[in-house]
Amino acid sequence: RSSSPIPKSHDGSRSFPPACLSLLQSLPGNLHCIDCHAADASWASVTYGTVMCLKCSGRHRGLGVQTSYVKSLTMDSWNHSQVLSMLEGGNTQLSQFFSRHHMSPTDPNYYGPDVINRYNTKAALFYKHHLSNHIKSVAEKGVYLGREACRRGKSGTKSSGKSKSVNKKTG
Repeated sequence: RSSSPIPKSHDGSRSFPPACLSLLQSLPGNLHCIDCHAADASWASVTYGTVMCLKCSGRHRGLGVQTSYVKSLTMDSWNHSQVLSMLEGGNTQLSQFFSRHHMSPTDPNYYGPDVINRYNTKAALFYKHHLSNHIKSVAEKGVYLGREACRRGKSGTKSSGKSKSVNKKTG
């Protein structure tokens, strides 16, 4: 872990913390774009906690920030809650949600209008609000102890995975 602090901008946001980026990339499905499965997933929808390629980030921007708030993982500034949204979300988590609601293409190589239009559904709105409320709850605790700790607190079960601590002040 680096001893030098991540520089803050005037609004308190910072670049995406390198340790958190490693955690983000280790989440299932996060090495590829959520929508087209391209390998260069360096953009993100903070709204859904997912990563995507540059081309799909443009499609998400076209939906409007009220539907999908898009940021670069390497060029933009990130605040604490936005980083938490990425660490608590994940491509596989949202893909499984879409599958349960019959909003995933049967051919994984298919990319048609319904792939992007699924973000304008009531189910996607439910997911977005649920993730947002979860992030508010996690942020209130101050120190992020990892996905397993957050899920253990909700379900009451123990996880054998190691927790990662991310302090709100140091990233």
